[in-house]
Amino acid sequence: MFSIFKREKKLPVKDFVWFSKKMKLIGLCKQIGGVGANELCIVMSSFENSLQSIENEAHQNNLRVNRLSSLSYSEKGAVANLFDALKLKNVGISPNSFGGVQVKVILLERYPIYNKDKMLHEQIIKLIPNATIEVHSAFDEPLLTQFSSGRMVEMLQKLGLKEDEVMEHSLISSSIQNAMKKIEEKVTYEKTSDSESDWFYRNMRE
Repeated sequence: MFSIFKREKKLPVKDFVWFSKKMKLIGLCKQIGGVGANELCIVMSSFENSLQSIENEAHQNNLRVNRLSSLSYSEKGAVANLFDALKLKNVGISPNSFGGVQVKVILLERYPIYNKDKMLHEQIIKLIPNATIEVHSAFDEPLLTQFSSGRMVEMLQKLGLKEDEVMEHSLISSSIQNAMKKIEEKVTYEKTSDSESDWFYRNMRE
């Protein structure tokens, strides 16, 4: 059916939610440790503090993390030069060789501003069309605490979900994105930060 209303393009992004940030880091390190020979796992974040946290956890488990410097946003795109930021030459991958490699991009959180978060996902897919994008959050992190995640945790525990299990559902993604849109409406002049918690402190104070 023809429609004059343009639908928002759905991106291949999945949200995974953990009980706590600690369990998230442990779970992600297990994923990184299980990457196969024809797979490339790239860890990204807009906050340097998040990247340092996953690196510290990986170091304790004798793992190497393919990470980039914290992402910066501009009018030209989510990252000034995403390919250079990924430092893919260090892992023997060139722009023309993605066809034979299964690329998984792990984002350590959603960026609080909805349109900037979406812009980053679009740029990743443009650069690496066959990439799968996973966004990992936790109920005790600032974004999810914006919509009473404490009560959600209590309900899930009563339903038998274990502390080391992770949730993934389209309804979760929709709830997170709706929260981000509300945050974007409230932030008239954004103040950037190196950590997610500090971002919320600087931008969401009444």
